Amino acid sequence: MSDFKTKLDKANAKLEGLIRTHRDLDNEIKKEFDNFTNERIVKELKHKKLRIKEEIADLETVIRITQ
Repeated sequence: MSDFKTKLDKANAKLEGLIRTHRDLDNEIKKEFDNFTNERIVKELKHKKLRIKEEIADLETVIRITQ
């Protein structure tokens, strides 16, 4: 297998993991919000979710360019 193919496979695997993490954070935010958790905790989770969303977008761009 070429080095290029291996790197692309790794990038796709990382993307899948990030998407799962993003979805899990969304569920956690909803749960915390429904439980009237401290607003600071929800805000931190939302910031983490946003950083992951940005990382997903960057990785999707790299994958799209390299295909």
